[in-house]
Amino acid sequence: MTTYKNLNGHPIVFHDDGRYLNLPTSRFILQPRQGQLSSPKYRIAGSREEIELFAELNKLSKSEVLANCGIEVEERTTFFFCFPIGQRNHQRIFSQPTSTSEIDKVISRFEGLHLFSLEGLFSKVYLSRIIDGDTVEGVVYVPFSFLTEVRSCFENGHVVRRTMAIPSYTESKNGFFSKFMIRLYGIDAMESNTREGKAATEILISKLPKNKILWGWFHGNEKYGRQLVEFFYDEKRKKPLNFELLKNPKNFEIYFGGTKSDYSKGL
Repeated sequence: MTTYKNLNGHPIVFHDDGRYLNLPTSRFILQPRQGQLSSPKYRIAGSREEIELFAELNKLSKSEVLANCGIEVEERTTFFFCFPIGQRNHQRIFSQPTSTSEIDKVISRFEGLHLFSLEGLFSKVYLSRIIDGDTVEGVVYVPFSFLTEVRSCFENGHVVRRTMAIPSYTESKNGFFSKFMIRLYGIDAMESNTREGKAATEILISKLPKNKILWGWFHGNEKYGRQLVEFFYDEKRKKPLNFELLKNPKNFEIYFGGTKSDYSKGL
């Protein structure tokens, strides 16, 4: 005999008689109802939501219980990031409420977190949208190994060792895809409302490969929160896109922050 909690949280004794617990009614039945999922191992029947709730109440692996019902579930790793707060131009996006049980398990390790940044990442980037001559939207694959790599950084005048992510569990694939707003590193295009700026956008588009995939070397964030990226046509970084754009001095200038040139301001 085995005892599990039903969906109301009350203990139910399971006898070895082959019957299934009908989760919506908490009654035992000989066979699952039509349209219900069923687990031969746990002898339960119900909808996916009911089976997931049963697993949660009984501290069972949801993916393992669902797999026993014939449903394949992709395991995912939860990561915790430390973000700078108060940057401008951030849209507020609300997700469904999630459990904080995972954060409780690793809270003692949060002192080892660094502010989230992709600085130092070198990866392929798909340019999904061209905003203007020096700003694009891009999709990049971020390996978990990059986020959990221990690196040295300055903090309060001291060198400390930090990571940008802490895994809560490890049954997962090795990374994730995410979309970022990107500013081309080291260059400035003329403003998009000028003739030179409009031409800069067209020049950038003309320089992109047909599949819009480049190699991107990330240099951290700029003041508006955009990722600063140096793009290359090749993995060996011998053919830089950013440098290629600077061959058009009426449309692009070298720029690493600060005051823009008199030429740019005079357009």
